[in-house]
Amino acid sequence: MSLVGFLLVLFLGVRSSGSEEFDRQVSQIPQVLHIHKTEDPSCKVTAKRIEDQLNKLELLASTIQDDVRDIKHGPTTARDLVQNLDQEITATKTSHDEMYMHEVSFPTSGGIAKASSSHETTPTMNAFRGSGHWHSRSPYTVPQSLWFEFTEPIRVVKYSFTSRGEERYTATDGPSKYIFWASNHTDCSEESLWVILKEDNSGTPFKISNAPKVEYINNSQFYRCYGFKVTDVPGRSPGGIKPVTIGNVRFYSILGDISYPGQNQLSYLEQILGNGNNILRETQHMFKTLNDSLANLSSAAEFIKEGNISDSNGLLVTPDMSQKLTWYESWMRCQEMGAEPFIPRTKSDFSVLKTVRFALNDFFWIPASDFAVENHLRWYNGEDASNTPGLEWTEGTHQALNEEEKDCVIFGSRLDGVFMWDCNNRYYPMICKKNI
Repeated sequence: MSLVGFLLVLFLGVRSSGSEEFDRQVSQIPQVLHIHKTEDPSCKVTAKRIEDQLNKLELLASTIQDDVRDIKHGPTTARDLVQNLDQEITATKTSHDEMYMHEVSFPTSGGIAKASSSHETTPTMNAFRGSGHWHSRSPYTVPQSLWFEFTEPIRVVKYSFTSRGEERYTATDGPSKYIFWASNHTDCSEESLWVILKEDNSGTPFKISNAPKVEYINNSQFYRCYGFKVTDVPGRSPGGIKPVTIGNVRFYSILGDISYPGQNQLSYLEQILGNGNNILRETQHMFKTLNDSLANLSSAAEFIKEGNISDSNGLLVTPDMSQKLTWYESWMRCQEMGAEPFIPRTKSDFSVLKTVRFALNDFFWIPASDFAVENHLRWYNGEDASNTPGLEWTEGTHQALNEEEKDCVIFGSRLDGVFMWDCNNRYYPMICKKNI
């Protein structure tokens, strides 16, 4: 998935599979507005607010696209950095999607919980209340079904559930095979009219910890009923009874989803406006985050191009970053360039290292070691390095000063700290400095 494509998903506030549905709903706005232009003068104010919000959303999306397009067509190094950033964003797509999800609140959503059978001591609604559980009735056989009928259709894109809480029966009674289904039929128990959204035939039992089973589903439609058909549980003994229990059911919809309009059209418009405000707020947050990332990206791209950063004492340059070297080879590479290894003596100097870390997303050498005197850190030129401002050890690595095989210092890839490591390992080379 491209970076631009993913940003557009963030802009819409929905999964890519649901964008057509969102567009369909937004396209209904003019039709609904037309109804009220002649029936309710207050709707004109609402319509203007909606139009303003949508215009802001379109402007933000356009700005994001322009910024990304400029960088993607920049220098080769910048394009490479954008590709790395794209990969990082794709790897964390699920966590970004979570920002746009909201949990369905069963008590305030209306509707009713139903099941194919229910034990008299565990009402069906127990499964949807966040505590307790639903328990099937004797003779304790499978399959068994449990579902919730909403008063209005919703679009569920994620769900989770647990077994019962008692450790003795958590694994034996929880679903190991099941179907997650949806329906818009007046009788939701009619299996022939179910839409199967997820089928789990793995046979995986719940663990004693009763950690929830969580699933994301590719669902672009709104349904009134969602439920589980449990086709198997481990059972309490070979060939024995198979009670079915489900607890702590949670459904999630996307922020910005709009239910089908009912009779109160003005209320429907207000719902659209509220969702638009929420999406605008989240989009502005993501836009700021993107701008911050692009600023770092631009800084890193400029630095990687040799000779683009200078200070009062010299010009910082980078060797060929396509080749990883040992600590000593890295030092010699600086000399071959008519330069010396760059010594970061201040916190400001270490901010330069952080810029390089952002660009490389990997370890690289800095010119410090203790191979001359064990447990005494010095720069390559013999200066004491132990009390350098900004030289921050990554947690748990300072004790490596006492290890004979770890004598040289590298800068971290995920944490902005230093590590002691074997000088003969190969990492990206040191930054060099030419006198001017």
